[in-house]
Amino acid sequence: MRMEWLEMVIRMCFLKYGDGISSNFSSCVQAFVDNTLSNISANVVESESNQFRCNRMYNHRVDELMKANVQVLQGIFLRFKGSTASEQKMQVSNMMDMQDWNHMIFTLGLQELGLTAREAQMIFIKSIPLCVNELVEPQKAHFLTLAMFQEAVCRIADAIDVPNAQVNASIIDTCPTIPILLSVFLCIT
Repeated sequence: MRMEWLEMVIRMCFLKYGDGISSNFSSCVQAFVDNTLSNISANVVESESNQFRCNRMYNHRVDELMKANVQVLQGIFLRFKGSTASEQKMQVSNMMDMQDWNHMIFTLGLQELGLTAREAQMIFIKSIPLCVNELVEPQKAHFLTLAMFQEAVCRIADAIDVPNAQVNASIIDTCPTIPILLSVFLCIT
């Protein structure tokens, strides 16, 4: 799909900026970039995912908290990655897909903190970097690595409504992630 989109953009540039005889595709694309894309504000191009990373996640307090709990987070990641069977997952044993993610959310009771299924899926998607080349590494465009998983945990902490969350002791006993989420929430806010 990406290749078809790129071909469409190149054809559009050629139709708009090419004279049909002497123009080549690269000069037409360059003319499009110079005349159109250079006028777009940098804020429009910046993604919401990167804004979250820069403004909410990449700070000293969150970094210290993540380092202190890396063993717990890694254990949760290892426990749930590949927890739902599929042939495709056998090839990418060190990553978590959307089914594994949803299984983790349900099993750990994170929906009881006010996290909806839709929010959980959006968190999964937003935690995958935009610079993944799906032609070279197709699995990385659809799976979470451990680093992406850690970002997703931060996004969960940002999404839950801690002051209104009714966290009872039985949930905390079955889910070691919740104290981490509450701590990350306090660092993020």
